[in-house]
Amino acid sequence: MTQLFLSLLNSMGVYNHIRPPYASAVMIELHQIGKDYFVKIYYQNDNTFVNPPQELTVPGCSFECPLQDWTELLNDVIPDDWEKE
Repeated sequence: MTQLFLSLLNSMGVYNHIRPPYASAVMIELHQIGKDYFVKIYYQNDNTFVNPPQELTVPGCSFECPLQDWTELLNDVIPDDWEKE
């Protein structure tokens, strides 16, 4: 599972080069405000859950990243053909 988180964080450009610890979590949320959609990313790397999850920001966007911008920024890592992938 750690490799999956590492790959996910790296593909979004938010990997800090510290191996994710056991029981870490990545949360990607889709929010709708009116007709607009936004993506928020959180990373919980504290398995005691004493500290709140970290807010992650994809380079080139804000924490509340508009969905259109998010997909454009990550276009090179989003599969074009899900069946083939």
